Amino acid sequence: MKRNAETGSWWRKLDMRIAQEIPGFMPDQRASVFLVVDKMTNLLNDDWGILNLQNFPYSVETGTAESRVGDASRYEIRLGVDYTF
Repeated sequence: MKRNAETGSWWRKLDMRIAQEIPGFMPDQRASVFLVVDKMTNLLNDDWGILNLQNFPYSVETGTAESRVGDASRYEIRLGVDYTF
């Protein structure tokens, strides 16, 4: 096998934010309603968004070039209102 010929797996993390501005109670006031989803990949599938690191230089065995770091991380959903006056 050629040196540095292998590549590791990809690690992806997707966050989402949806916001909608709405009028306030007075003409010069504004409000916005928002929804934030952190680690949306783990919300869709527990196997997505998992970090795998190379075992090298700690231990190299045939067929186990990468190991999983921890369990699936928790997703977070936040709903809120931002009011400016």
